Amino acid sequence: MAGFFASVNSGKPLTSGFDGTNTHSLVGFIMANNARYWSTKTKQERTEAVLQQYAEMFGRDIEFVKDQFVHFMEQNWANEEFSRGCYEGYTTPGGKHDTILLIQ
Repeated sequence: MAGFFASVNSGKPLTSGFDGTNTHSLVGFIMANNARYWSTKTKQERTEAVLQQYAEMFGRDIEFVKDQFVHFMEQNWANEEFSRGCYEGYTTPGGKHDTILLIQ
């Protein structure tokens, strides 16, 4: 697989991503309501769910994917002191909703 992929299956963690060809990696993003939901899970739960999603995307069984798996790295942008939600300066998951409730 080369380039961008998108996966918008409900209940799946990854919303979008791409292959990191130069780094031999897959990069995925958990965004919006998915980010809010999956941020309450443990790293192990997120790792398992992402590997399961990749197994389904590539038509492989989970054991094959786990055998190929080397490292899972994650970044929760909502916990960053300055960006507080995204590497591009967007609000944290639910931030706009919460702001609207405060204004009302």
